[in-house]
Amino acid sequence: KTEIKSNARDEGEVLFQKFLFEVLTPEDQQKLSYTWNKLYNAYSDIKHNIVPVGFEIPRKFKSGTLQLTPIQREGVAFFNLAGSGINAFDVGVGKTMTAIVALANAMYSGQCSRPLIVVPKPTYRKWIREIVGYEDSRTGKHIAGVLSGTGITINEFGNLGTKVKYSNKKVDPMTITVVTYEGFKKLGFSENVGEDMITELTNILGQSKNTDISARDKELNQKKIEGMIGYAQKDSVADIDTLGFDYICIDEAHRC
Repeated sequence: KTEIKSNARDEGEVLFQKFLFEVLTPEDQQKLSYTWNKLYNAYSDIKHNIVPVGFEIPRKFKSGTLQLTPIQREGVAFFNLAGSGINAFDVGVGKTMTAIVALANAMYSGQCSRPLIVVPKPTYRKWIREIVGYEDSRTGKHIAGVLSGTGITINEFGNLGTKVKYSNKKVDPMTITVVTYEGFKKLGFSENVGEDMITELTNILGQSKNTDISARDKELNQKKIEGMIGYAQKDSVADIDTLGFDYICIDEAHRC
């Protein structure tokens, strides 16, 4: 019995192949082949290197010329087409540069106007410098960032501590907000969004096959959901939907 069971799949494959090619008529074989390929094989890889990408950035970056490598430009094209994704370039290939340029492309094409960047605290200042540049403390000269001179400015939210100046209303359009992981945890959502989440979670969890749930259990489930939403709001100081963010970029996303 054990041997029959272990060989059943292989034997089934052999018999199915015999059925396909010896029992079905040529016309049915053709129909089946067409349907199968249409459903499962009708895909070809997009050549992202020939997808057009066009927007304005400065000629200078830091002390040299701003140049995108072919693989970085291909990454920008991928994000432009897919709308979202994960950049898994190896160390030194230029994940940060690709992310900033993809973000600039999204802003320039009107896909977003109030993006949010979430970064680990040690790289916070580095991201801001790479985006809009900085003043050299020794020479006083402006060291260009990727978006220097484009009119795009930075909202430095940092850890969202007491020293950060922000108001709980929409941030200005064509500004990039940078926040650390610590600050990201302090971003909550408005009461309206919370109520929508409670309704949605209640509907999802209420799709259980157990139709005999008591009124008491329903009440307990409702309290549990409200507790989840409350926990998500814990220690929040600003509402992410009220601030109007419409795009998010997360550095070291596997840590988020």
